[in-house]
Amino acid sequence: MIKKHGGVTEEAKKEYQYWAKHATILTGGEAAYCQIDDQGRIFRAVSMAWPNSTKAPDRYFLPLIHPITNRECPVPSKGWRNPPETMAQLMNQGLIVFGKDETTQPTRKYFLDENEDENLTSIIPFGGSDTSLLEEMGIPFDNPKPIAFADTILRSITKTNDTVLDFFAGSGTTAHAVMKLNAEDGGNRRCISVQLPEPTPEGSAAREARFETIADISRERIRRAGKKILEDEAGKLDGRAEGLDVGFRAYRLVDTNFAKWKADSGLSEDELVGLFADLADSADDHARPEALLTEVLLKLGFSLTEKIETVEVAGLSVFSVADGLVLAYLDEHTQPTLDQLRALVCEEPARLVVLEDAFQGNDELKTNLVQECRTRNVDLWTA
Repeated sequence: MIKKHGGVTEEAKKEYQYWAKHATILTGGEAAYCQIDDQGRIFRAVSMAWPNSTKAPDRYFLPLIHPITNRECPVPSKGWRNPPETMAQLMNQGLIVFGKDETTQPTRKYFLDENEDENLTSIIPFGGSDTSLLEEMGIPFDNPKPIAFADTILRSITKTNDTVLDFFAGSGTTAHAVMKLNAEDGGNRRCISVQLPEPTPEGSAAREARFETIADISRERIRRAGKKILEDEAGKLDGRAEGLDVGFRAYRLVDTNFAKWKADSGLSEDELVGLFADLADSADDHARPEALLTEVLLKLGFSLTEKIETVEVAGLSVFSVADGLVLAYLDEHTQPTLDQLRALVCEEPARLVVLEDAFQGNDELKTNLVQECRTRNVDLWTA
């Protein structure tokens, strides 16, 4: 248009502004860049008002003088966003937009060529919450974030194989949105949801529904959301429901179940004396094998998302990690025979993990296992 009108004329500016506001190929954010300055740069005018709920310091109320009428322009009710020094720099750089006269509050130029990589507008207009949806799902939670809002963010900033981290999971909206989006576009996004076990208020609907903590709500929301997504997708013709992964693992941050690792946890001298007196047992007698496996894998440098299966080898129930890369026997109450341990070694995992307590003090059994592992070039790791 500039070329058409032979320069940055008023006619070129008006024609571009009309086109930008009516072009169907532009999004709302793109259409906002509907002005051209005297240098031919496309920009939008943004407010320079103080953004916080309280008023700005007194010096942020210095009025700007209109360049034509030489009169003071209106100052925002809470002051300017920037101090007088910055406002003076903006003025010298020609970055402030004035109206026809002093009755219009000045704004700032925001150039398109400096913001072409932005994925989201600064304001996403979502109001309300998903209270009715959660009520339908049987999840009591006050003012849950709308899935539509989370969906907008995810579609704008994630690729199909990204991992999304939500440090304040709340009712589990983000995880729900991730699973829903994967179902729609065939993506394989993963979501890590973190939530402190904050107690639900006494007498609240959540407590009456037997949700003791907010974390309990998060887990159950994710569980029910996955079930709902599978049901919704099952009715579609493309048959994608069978391949959808809506499963998840839940972990709690707790102290170690292994006595030898507690020695590194900053215990006092008296506590350490008592600890080493009990080192005959390597693991907590009440710890579930799954909890022991989680600690072992973290110690070995594996992620919490590894493929884990329970398999039976020679009558022993063992964990197979990463398609047999690691085999772990973590039953501290049942002592295996040498033939059973040989069978584990014959599977030729890269690493064999056996709970120290499983030997029940039988040093000969442990020594024989070490020799079997050396023969098959299997790395033995006792926990």
